Amino acid sequence: MLLKFLEKRSSKKLSTKPKAQNKRTIYYDASVRKVLEDLWKLLDSHL
Repeated sequence: MLLKFLEKRSSKKLSTKPKAQNKRTIYYDASVRKVLEDLWKLLDSHL
């Protein structure tokens, strides 16, 4: 649920960025999503 919400927010941010920054933004977005997923798994295993 939370991940889907975050994905929606990040994709909205992506579309508003200028194209010059697009590659960097996509790379940043992917790395942030991976970190969020790892955190989510950690939280999941502790609960």
